[in-house]
Amino acid sequence: MAAVTANQLLKVKSAPGSLRRIRLGATEVIYENTLVFIGTDGFASASFSSSFTFAGVAKAKYDNTDGSDGDLLGEVYTTGAFHVPYTGVAQTDVGTVAHAVDNFTIAASAGAPAGVITDFIGTGVCEIDIGAPRTLA
Repeated sequence: MAAVTANQLLKVKSAPGSLRRIRLGATEVIYENTLVFIGTDGFASASFSSSFTFAGVAKAKYDNTDGSDGDLLGEVYTTGAFHVPYTGVAQTDVGTVAHAVDNFTIAASAGAPAGVITDFIGTGVCEIDIGAPRTLA
């Protein structure tokens, strides 16, 4: 999968819960129902970098194309179970940490911890619980 550039329709397994406000970085566009990250500068981004942390799933589309850092506030869901595309995930990964590798793809490793893989739906889709602990003992 690759990062997406449009709003997405995610199947929601359990109702999204807690919302967190985020401040968008300069020129950022974050699409509805996509994975959102916080950069090392503290601002929200649709792009992934290994130094970024997962913030949640975007509640709506937020367009800060013409703005500076922090000019626009958005909201992300920080709890809930979502069906999302994956790369390199198998049934044996259920119960392990889900890693976000771009704004719409989960992997079993090598990305920002984003929750726990709770179900392997089938070809191309797994379920993640973004409210679950992002580290497992």
